[in-house]
Amino acid sequence: LEDICEFFSILIFVFPFFLILFFSICSVAHPKPILSLCATEDFVISGSRDGSAKIWDIHTAALSNSFNDHSDSVNVVRYHNQNNQLFTVSNTVIKIWDPRDCSLVKMIK
Repeated sequence: LEDICEFFSILIFVFPFFLILFFSICSVAHPKPILSLCATEDFVISGSRDGSAKIWDIHTAALSNSFNDHSDSVNVVRYHNQNNQLFTVSNTVIKIWDPRDCSLVKMIK
């Protein structure tokens, strides 16, 4: 029990600093506000008012891929593990991507 309490006290102390670091890095890549985040064990996806979605390696905080094809804000980003697909949603369009090669799989208007 003591180890668990120590783990959570470290997590509570470190997590806010991680968020500040992550948003500092994201703000350089996204010139406009971030509207949506989605996380997996290996990466974080950010969607922004600048019309782009970006995939970040969670272990290195490096930008892995960028999807810049929306004409307006990316309001929602979601990742489907089983199909290995990224969903980006703007006001008028849903786009389904293959994040491995950044190819557009389908667009729904």
